[in-house]
Amino acid sequence: MTSGMTKKNKHFILALLASLWLLLAYNSGYAGPVTDSSLEAVLLNLSKIKHSKARFVETKFISILDNKIKLTGTLEYITPDTLIKKTITPQPEFFKVSGDKLHIVKADGEQYDLLLSNYPVIAVFTEAYRGVLGGNLRTLNDYYDVSFKTSENNWTITLLPLDEEALEYIEAIELSGSDTHIRTVTTTEPGGDKSIMQINADKQVF
Repeated sequence: MTSGMTKKNKHFILALLASLWLLLAYNSGYAGPVTDSSLEAVLLNLSKIKHSKARFVETKFISILDNKIKLTGTLEYITPDTLIKKTITPQPEFFKVSGDKLHIVKADGEQYDLLLSNYPVIAVFTEAYRGVLGGNLRTLNDYYDVSFKTSENNWTITLLPLDEEALEYIEAIELSGSDTHIRTVTTTEPGGDKSIMQINADKQVF
């Protein structure tokens, strides 16, 4: 399917893109210790990974539901711009972005092949990812209000989208970790819905 997206499908894609922050920032620990606690130092270390894989557990809290939803699967990044998310449970889904191309296979078998350049609101997220991967804070600042704080050996990066349309889908992305390890990424949506994702290392290739 290559036609335009409904708001529901666009929300699905943006939620997937937001969750990939965990993989991109994850690149954990193997790039060497962070000797400078600044945001620039953290981004520099994250940009050194050329290939990484991880297993994730994502818990979604949806305001209209009494029960939370738990998803498990794998994440993969391949330099310079390929991102893959495979959800295994509770139902299989596949998501891949490479360059300007986005490919999605949803649980019901419906597929999407899109050009990101045709969807500026989605580009807000993909360009930010590339800013992280390249250690480019300037690119990150083009798309987000970025804040960074530290407490002892822990740090938190908070990203608030600047684009008004993007804010209809994602209110904030918060990454918390220590050294070059990301521990948790929390994505908050308007209306109070929230996703909390944690990962376990698989492998990294430099």
